[in-house]
Amino acid sequence: MKAMECDINECAKAGATGVVVGALTPGGDIDEPKLNRLVQCAAQHSLHVTFHRAFDHTKDPMAALRVLISSGGVKRILTSGQRATAEEGVGVIQQLVGESQGRIQIMAGGGVTPENAATIITRSGVAHIHASARSLGTQPEPIHSNPLCPFRATTLPPEGVVMQTDAEKVSAILIATHAAKESL
Repeated sequence: MKAMECDINECAKAGATGVVVGALTPGGDIDEPKLNRLVQCAAQHSLHVTFHRAFDHTKDPMAALRVLISSGGVKRILTSGQRATAEEGVGVIQQLVGESQGRIQIMAGGGVTPENAATIITRSGVAHIHASARSLGTQPEPIHSNPLCPFRATTLPPEGVVMQTDAEKVSAILIATHAAKESL
């Protein structure tokens, strides 16, 4: 907890306007005492609070939603609808949007792509999405590398290949989401 509170303080010092937090009990409920500490810490700096995808590991998403609303300090929930991707969890996300009645923002995230962003928005009713919009790219300058001694785990992209934000994907997602919002 102290590390998370320290991180919140550092975010405020760095000029952030919000933080993303999460706290669950081992049983899969929102850990209200810990959440309250994090919300109070953020409030000392007037930071907005988003509850991250730990939400997708709660045993009862509607009960968790009510707890987060009643906390009074959480502005939005980032969720994939308790599925691997937001597209797969669109039904739960739609239920969350309806149940929230505008008291808290529901942000769909997890596997959002230019191809499915509009579908997620129109089927779930969310006004906000979160996407990494990444693709593989190469480092601008090659660096010397010993292939017999890689710095990275073998499950990651090979050396010289990096994950980077893909401007075309971001643009395509924006176009899809604007079109979806206009159709609502």
